[in-house]
Amino acid sequence: MRKVLTLLVVVLTGVATQMFGQSPAPGILNYQGVARNSVGNVLQNKTISLRLSIRDGSATGPVVYSETRTVTTNPFGLFNVQLGSPGATAVTGTIAGVPWGVGAKFIQVEIDPNGGTAFINIGTAQLASVPYALYATTSADLVLPFNKTQSDAGSLFTITNSNTTSSGASAIVGNTNSTAGNAFAVVGRVTSTSPGGFSAGVRGINNGTGGLGIGVWGSQDGSGWGVYG
Repeated sequence: MRKVLTLLVVVLTGVATQMFGQSPAPGILNYQGVARNSVGNVLQNKTISLRLSIRDGSATGPVVYSETRTVTTNPFGLFNVQLGSPGATAVTGTIAGVPWGVGAKFIQVEIDPNGGTAFINIGTAQLASVPYALYATTSADLVLPFNKTQSDAGSLFTITNSNTTSSGASAIVGNTNSTAGNAFAVVGRVTSTSPGGFSAGVRGINNGTGGLGIGVWGSQDGSGWGVYG
């Protein structure tokens, strides 16, 4: 008899309140469900295997987080899982690394009612706004220091100031209040010791076709250099 999983709730409202109260968010997503057989009877005190995946953008979108767990249901068939917590296997990504602030997120549930790895796809459901507490803890401010490494064929960080009329409208400004030597507000670095030709730590581009355009400009209020390299 094929056994299926009935989803009770994707994320508990009470748990979401706890997430909002913590700073920073713990990087854990609470999930609860009930395991039932094909005629609706709960699987009591049963050891089952779960594969839970978070998909980005749509029910068939790319998987941005996935984990496998073995859990045991209670006498009511109920089980609780904390995605991102210790004890998971075959983990891909992190809960904290999911781009919660961009696009819809969906959770896919797969189960092996015998506790193995012969997973049956139960279905995919869109996550409600509750898990976005993980994003809300940092949406108003950037937690510093921020340091992340990621491979991408394009640019990892792009910001555009769409103002077209104000003088001095900048996309990025770096400031440092240090009075020590060798202090830098902005640093660009090519880390390879054998980079390709014309590699540059900092590149300035001016798309203007008129006169007086500058790709890179620096100023200095004393003796020294506005731009030095």
